Amino acid sequence: MYKILAIDDSPTMHRLFKMIFNEGEYELKLADSGVTGLELAKEFRPDIILLDFVMPKLNGFQFCKILREEMGIDDIPILLITSKAEDVGEKFTERFTKIDYIAKPFQPEELIEKIQQILKIKKDETEELFKDIVPDLTEGDPVSHEESLSSASAIDSIVSKIEKSIIPFVREYIEKYLRLETAYMISDNKGDLLNIDKIKEIISDGAGELVIFNSQGVFTFYFDNGVMAYGFRGDDKIADLFELCQDVFNVCLLEVKTFGELYEQLKELNFSDEIIKRTFINYMMELLNDALTLEQYNYYVNKFDIDKDFSVKSWVHTDNLSKLYKKFIEEQIEINKLLFDSNIIPYYNSKKDTNMLTDFEKRLLSLCNGENSLGKILGFFGNNKRFVKNLLGALLMTNYITIKL
Repeated sequence: MYKILAIDDSPTMHRLFKMIFNEGEYELKLADSGVTGLELAKEFRPDIILLDFVMPKLNGFQFCKILREEMGIDDIPILLITSKAEDVGEKFTERFTKIDYIAKPFQPEELIEKIQQILKIKKDETEELFKDIVPDLTEGDPVSHEESLSSASAIDSIVSKIEKSIIPFVREYIEKYLRLETAYMISDNKGDLLNIDKIKEIISDGAGELVIFNSQGVFTFYFDNGVMAYGFRGDDKIADLFELCQDVFNVCLLEVKTFGELYEQLKELNFSDEIIKRTFINYMMELLNDALTLEQYNYYVNKFDIDKDFSVKSWVHTDNLSKLYKKFIEEQIEINKLLFDSNIIPYYNSKKDTNMLTDFEKRLLSLCNGENSLGKILGFFGNNKRFVKNLLGALLMTNYITIKL
């Protein structure tokens, strides 16, 4: 699977990229600024970067200069996307290595073809590199002293590359996991088995965080005297919910660092508490279910006063947690029964009154036009496929849509 990082400040382009790269052949990450793009280039290590030229804060040229000359990342090819392809693109290719360009507007198949060409070149260069530095010593004449020295240099070169690229990643992974294990060892409240009743007991006892982890992932849930205030996976506290809200509310949101900032921004855009609440609860239940279905996990509790910017609403608490989670699981079972095949084609039932639906639900109905398969519709929404599938399932169970195999 190829990893693609697309950097563009346009929500329209983001939706286009999600639509184009919806197959299992690609893993897509999106950034809405050059600054975020630089961070993702370092963390995500994509196989290719798609880069818009005109962006606020950091334009395409500045991005390439920092990436290539200051960060020293020169092995990732860049495809510049610009309406001034020849004028701008040639200047880039003269200045920077491993860069190509494509003109706006473009057809999806043109973009994919261009990317495949670039990735093939990268693959061929890599194979040629290893062919040159690692000669086949199993056949032919005995190896001379000079060839032995050359092979030793090749090995040193490989070791150097590993030290620069792979070892830092491995070291970071090990350090992160050791921090989790250390926190687990010193915690007074820890274990390897959780259920909803146990979680309710934990979040009723003061404030702090419940961390559920194994070698593959980590989930953190903030709690405050009976309220499960917030949750996130990995290290980025806001990224998943931020992306979900951009999809659900169909807006381009300003960058935020806390749930409180995200909530205030949505309110300023005149979205109701009810729709924000529904989105948040679904996000939390999905997160909790993913955490509880980890294989061979451990958990620990760390007590502290949590940041109030992550404890702005008491939508999930001990009194409703069991009911919310049970409803989520039951809906998942029914939805998976109904939407079992990505080739299913959903049809909008035009006889149903849509006045009670949210704008996002109406938007989903517009995609159920008899032309788009379930897989294609889900592909429009990137990392939020499961959330969208749940909504489609609810629309199906309430007869807003019907299905055809």
